[in-house]
Amino acid sequence: MTDFLLETERIRDELWSEGYESNLREQTIQSYHQRFQRLIRGRVKGKESRTLQKRFQKHSDKILTFLSDPELPFHNNSSEQAIRNAKLHKKISGGFRSERGARRHAVLLSIIETCKKRRMDILGSLKLMLQGKLSFQGP
Repeated sequence: MTDFLLETERIRDELWSEGYESNLREQTIQSYHQRFQRLIRGRVKGKESRTLQKRFQKHSDKILTFLSDPELPFHNNSSEQAIRNAKLHKKISGGFRSERGARRHAVLLSIIETCKKRRMDILGSLKLMLQGKLSFQGP
């Protein structure tokens, strides 16, 4: 399974490269989905492998989505990094005293992470937000 998933990560860039025909792309993606279905229906040894297999079967329609959308990453590292600070706070302090405090912390972390991703000055951006001169709201 590991080899198959690493192969799909490599092939994805090729599928979306300039000049790759869309009908051939769709056929290739479909063939990878079929291979994946065969892999997750096979026999596995061990309780942990069986648990993972069941999870793959349950979410099989979502696991290879990154093949069909070049904007989706192969991994979820950025998602895990995004929640790391909140998890660290919980581990160190045992959590928040109130729901209100947790929400405020989440908003502040969101602003900080947005500034980092946009390569903006964090303190300057916070100051502008407090003055009402900057907003990260969508259109």
